[in-house]
Amino acid sequence: MSKESTNDSNSFVSNDVSLNLSTQRQPITVALGTWISTRYLTIIALLILIAALYIVVFTLPSNVQPAPQINSADFVKEALNKPIDVSPWQEAQLAKNRQYAQTILSKVMKKQKLLEQKKVKTWAKTDFLQAIKLAESGDVHYRLQEFEQALHNYQQTLAQLQAIEDRIDNTFNDYYQLGKMALIASNQQLAIEKLTIALHIKPDDELALIAIERSKVLHEVITLIDEGTVLIAEQNLNAAKAKFLAAQVIDSRSEIVVEQLNVVNNAIVEQNYSKAMSQGYKYLNQQSYPQALLAFNVAKKVRPQLIDPQKAITETKNKQTQAIITEKSRQATNDEALEQWSKAIALYQEILSLDNTLMSARIGLIRSQSRHKLDSELNTVINKPARLTNNSVYREAIETLNDAKKLKQAGAKLNQQIVTISSLLQKLTVAVPLFITSDNQTQITLYRVGELGNFINKELQLRPGEYTFVGSREGYRDVRHQVTIMPDSDQHTLEISCIEKVSNG
Repeated sequence: MSKESTNDSNSFVSNDVSLNLSTQRQPITVALGTWISTRYLTIIALLILIAALYIVVFTLPSNVQPAPQINSADFVKEALNKPIDVSPWQEAQLAKNRQYAQTILSKVMKKQKLLEQKKVKTWAKTDFLQAIKLAESGDVHYRLQEFEQALHNYQQTLAQLQAIEDRIDNTFNDYYQLGKMALIASNQQLAIEKLTIALHIKPDDELALIAIERSKVLHEVITLIDEGTVLIAEQNLNAAKAKFLAAQVIDSRSEIVVEQLNVVNNAIVEQNYSKAMSQGYKYLNQQSYPQALLAFNVAKKVRPQLIDPQKAITETKNKQTQAIITEKSRQATNDEALEQWSKAIALYQEILSLDNTLMSARIGLIRSQSRHKLDSELNTVINKPARLTNNSVYREAIETLNDAKKLKQAGAKLNQQIVTISSLLQKLTVAVPLFITSDNQTQITLYRVGELGNFINKELQLRPGEYTFVGSREGYRDVRHQVTIMPDSDQHTLEISCIEKVSNG
């Protein structure tokens, strides 16, 4: 192989080989002409040989001189340039092998071009150069017209290049994974180096393109992450989160950024949770139950999986309920003391709605209801004294008064009620005069008492109450008069006479 061919890695054959490439395209008749030409030269060579023999026998002995030194390189060059005397059959075999060699060589050159486009020397330099060296050896055999050996070398070269090509997917994956690992390890230089080689092999691979773009901004992302980490240590969590979010804008696929965002988000959650719980217990100790509940509910929302917020909420509600019960009990006791029984009843009912097991509230409710009933009965007696003229009502009033007097803890209101009713009942025992006038013709009867007879004037002494008088006279329609006599009232006068005649007709 010539020096020019050795230096040019894009071509394995010399100009002579190129000449032979064009030669193989000539028709077979050309080969026949070559054969004739070769015979013609043989004849000439025989004539020259005879002439040379004559010179050697007759002339050379007298002119013998020492033979000159022959350079080996010149000898090989001269041998390569000498035509080879071959038979037609041998020429055909050479042509066939030459054609095969050129076919394989064409495939070799295609493989060579493909691999060089993929920068093969960056990922399979040793194997590639070994294959090239084998191809160059084939070139030497080709120029010596040792086409069979050249064909063998080219076939081996093709096989080696094919083996390199077959490793493309695995090699790409290896470099891609190395680059990705370097990216994860934040080694920007190594990541770019490995991913660049991967993209030499597969320039259009989407994942590799994404990875190398991420590698190019890795330094900026790492700077933001480092700044955010410092802010976390300083408990400036929101500012740290802002740094990580800025890094995520630059590289949305960064696993480190995602990890740090999780860290800072968890820290923010924990900070918010602790703050809410602390505020809740602060308000609880201050008996500010609504604010405490609000804070504990915030904590529960922040960390719903924890049971402590719910425990705190339950504790707060219990204390709030107890505080409400205590306050309502105080108000109810005060209302009882003021003999405001309806208010006390309402408060005890509210207390029992909060906790129906409280015996004190149950007893208070019963006591207040009983006193409220007595108070209502006493007020009825006082507000409707006329009813006392009814004997049954009078007796009930006496019983109610006696019940009131039996109470040991009577308030001012009850004492006043007792005095008022006692006075009313006392007055009902004092007779009140009633003056009745008539016509002396009407028979007068006091209902449920008896007949009073007929008269012109009559004075009766009657206890306060309701009375019914009936007047009757033969031939006249009966008359009925109902009168209510009240104590301390003005003098009562009543006229009873039957004046309406009854028709017989």
